[in-house]
Amino acid sequence: MQRLAAVLVFVLACAPTLAQSDYYLKEIVHADRYSWGSLQKSTFLHSNELWISSERVISIEKGRTVILDLSADSLYILNPQTRTYVATTVPPALPGILSDELQWMYKQEVTSASVKPKESTKVICGLPCTRYEVTMWREAHGSRTDEREMVVWACSNLPFDHTAYRKMVRCMRMVFNRDEAGMDELAKIDGIQMSIEMPEGGWFSGRKLVSEIVEFTPRTAPEGIYAVPEDYRRVEHLSKADLGL
Repeated sequence: MQRLAAVLVFVLACAPTLAQSDYYLKEIVHADRYSWGSLQKSTFLHSNELWISSERVISIEKGRTVILDLSADSLYILNPQTRTYVATTVPPALPGILSDELQWMYKQEVTSASVKPKESTKVICGLPCTRYEVTMWREAHGSRTDEREMVVWACSNLPFDHTAYRKMVRCMRMVFNRDEAGMDELAKIDGIQMSIEMPEGGWFSGRKLVSEIVEFTPRTAPEGIYAVPEDYRRVEHLSKADLGL
């Protein structure tokens, strides 16, 4: 589940559009159990929230919050369990903001990906979405391991400027040690993710982890939503726990 959280929110890239309003997106994550293609049980796991403006974005996930502020050229990664945060630039100052443990781990392996756009479409929250088939894996010492497949549904026909979100995605891919080839592949996904389906045990039988946007609305952002809370303590280095690794 920790690796799923990293995949769900930071797998995508986006293309800019025009409007300047704040938008609120609510995402739910659930586990669906299938038998021979039929849904047997769906279990709610948790929800995430995303606020997007022209220059700022905040992603509020289970176990981690990320804030990007283009007006200050700053990225903040918050751990709500420890009430701590790391502040860095855009793009992030790597490897300096990583703990010694993370630096050592990242030297041992990287994460890469391949993306196949498909012609299939469906509507989510009233928005037309395109299907992408994504494969992600780890590479260590010349070996490819932990390969997993997923389906991403993304919408590029959006009513607002999501440049800040696109930059946050790029920054967090770097923080999560995606290689350049993998980032170039993920850039083929055009738009904001609206749903991700990740099977465990096959597409027709077994469990499927699903994230999907269930609310997508223009809304006035709460006062101070894009700021680090005052009771958080700044630390210099990200730990594995900060990233859910």
